[in-house]
Amino acid sequence: MPVAYDFGSAEFDAAVRAAGCKAFAEALASGVPVFYIDAEGLDVMERNDGRRFEIRWLPGAPSGENYEVIRELTAHAAQKRACPPAVGPDAIAIQLNPLNPSAAAIATAKHVLNRTAAYLNQGASFAVETTLSSRGRVDLLRKAKSRGYKVHLVFIAMDSPERCIARIRHRAERGGHFVPDADVRRRYFRSIANAANALRLADFALFYDNSGDSPRLVLVAEAGEVRWQAEVVPEWIKL
Repeated sequence: MPVAYDFGSAEFDAAVRAAGCKAFAEALASGVPVFYIDAEGLDVMERNDGRRFEIRWLPGAPSGENYEVIRELTAHAAQKRACPPAVGPDAIAIQLNPLNPSAAAIATAKHVLNRTAAYLNQGASFAVETTLSSRGRVDLLRKAKSRGYKVHLVFIAMDSPERCIARIRHRAERGGHFVPDADVRRRYFRSIANAANALRLADFALFYDNSGDSPRLVLVAEAGEVRWQAEVVPEWIKL
């Protein structure tokens, strides 16, 4: 059974990485090669036949022709393959300023933008953690799609901003980072509205309601169309 977790927690970061791994595996299964940085820092292309190659990126070359193969990796080296890297703002803020992550907000935003742009330019697979409260995140999906990416969306929400605030306060009491109530209320409805737009852009999407004791899958979409939804869906799905 799934377990409830707080945004920005180690469990949440693990869930984001797991979603990236799932998208990684599904891309391979569909016959699409994937690109990533392995545990040793090598740029790698992996094919659906299991063969892996070290590559070199060619800046300025058109998509699909912007890399060259250096060598095929041995079985031993291939075993060190890592899942796609995850870009998590909360984790980055803690790395930049462990004592006061909130003070690193501007530096974190720049870091996230730079890393995301780098992965896009490389054509590498990656995952991004976001509240989806900014239209810029939806624009990121459009940009990725225009570059041939397969977009997998995992969206997790609760039934009200007040419940989000209660969860955040509980997290802060345990030493986690705090978000002002006004910011939560402002972002909540933007996030829900942007999620609807993101769903239409995603190749595959899973929506979870985390209002109860554990996350509950409430909607599955493919190619922008709803393929399944729970018999009882939360009100925020209808917004």
